[in-house]
Amino acid sequence: PNSSIAYLPGLPFTEQWQRYLAFDVATSLGWDTGRAVTNFVCITLAGPAVLTTFRRAARKARFRAPVRFAAPKSEGP
Repeated sequence: PNSSIAYLPGLPFTEQWQRYLAFDVATSLGWDTGRAVTNFVCITLAGPAVLTTFRRAARKARFRAPVRFAAPKSEGP
């Protein structure tokens, strides 16, 4: 192919790497950046509420009695 970003077998690693980076920037960097920003915003906004819900569910899902440690009764005169 007559392209500066196409894969060509036999090229040195550095040139292949430059072609790959150019291909990535040309084809997906915009989408990846937009997706990363959207994920960050959603996690920042919804994260605290989701964690609160999970913590509440974890408290309600404890089926064992809480463990309490008491000092042993001393036998004495």
